Amino acid sequence: MDVHIESFDPETVDLMRAALDHAWSSLPLERQTPGSKSTLAAAMVSLTAQGERDSVCLSRDALNVIATKGRAQPGRPVRQSRKPHSVDTLTTGSESAR
Repeated sequence: MDVHIESFDPETVDLMRAALDHAWSSLPLERQTPGSKSTLAAAMVSLTAQGERDSVCLSRDALNVIATKGRAQPGRPVRQSRKPHSVDTLTTGSESAR
């Protein structure tokens, strides 16, 4: 069995953690199950491995995986956001906060 393990720098891990927290908190309580959280996290790892570094896109795309009950597609094009966001946008609600 061939196992490939992704490795991310601490800043990217923080970005994924903030995106996961944001996505998780936006789910209705009845959808907040351990399986949902695992699916969100797996989708974010896959999307990040494809090069996505926008926390808003990570949250949105991972929630889309939950909504469609699918999986992040390896090799699928990474969406470009219209306006760049940072981890600060998710954690403080303001892009200017640093």
